[in-house]
Amino acid sequence: MLQDIGEEFVEFLEKELKIDDRTNEQARVEEDVFKYKNDSMSSQSVEEGRKKVENDIENMLAELKKEMGL
Repeated sequence: MLQDIGEEFVEFLEKELKIDDRTNEQARVEEDVFKYKNDSMSSQSVEEGRKKVENDIENMLAELKKEMGL
């Protein structure tokens, strides 16, 4: 049940954000670059980067909720 809801949510986001395979590939490349940069950073910098990513995700979800009227 929860898995179905998650799949529907992902499909909704892909449709609404017009995500395609090229975008997914670009995201994978960016993730690889981010991982590489994190490997070369100090542990403090890694923590700061992680917090920034978490904040970016939270902001994006808040914006999506706002747009959806939730």
